[in-house]
Amino acid sequence: HDIYARFGFFDEILISKIFEGEEGKKQIADLMSNLRNNPPNSFGGQRLVELRDYQDGSIIADGVTKREVINLPGSNVLQFQLESGVFSARPSGTEPKIKFYVSCWTEPGLPLKEAREITLNRIGKVKTDIETLIN
Repeated sequence: HDIYARFGFFDEILISKIFEGEEGKKQIADLMSNLRNNPPNSFGGQRLVELRDYQDGSIIADGVTKREVINLPGSNVLQFQLESGVFSARPSGTEPKIKFYVSCWTEPGLPLKEAREITLNRIGKVKTDIETLIN
C-alpha cells in the first residue's frame, strides 16, 4: 500500500482478437494502416499525447512528426501514449491475430481503493474503444 501511495496505482490487460483466413489478414493490415495513418485524438476518454511507430521510428506528438533512433529492429507495432495510460497494437507475425496491450495508472497519493477504481475505470474505457475498433 505504501508503494501505491508513493508511486501511484498501475494495472494492465491484454486483448487478443483472431481474424480468420486471408480476409482476416487483410482486416488486420487495414486496422493497423488506419491506426497509423489516422490516429485518434483521444482514446478511452484520454487525450493522445504521443504515437510511436516502431516500424519506421517515427513519433507524432502535438501534431508534429519526427524521427527517433530506436535501438530495436523495426516492427509493426504502434504505441499510443495517453495522459494516464498507454496501449500498444501488435499484429502477430505467425497467426491471424492482433494483440493490444493496455496499461493505465493514477497519480501518487490517492487511497488504494480509490486509485484502483480510477485505474480500472480507465482501462475499461480504453478496452471499450479497442473493442469498437476490432468488432
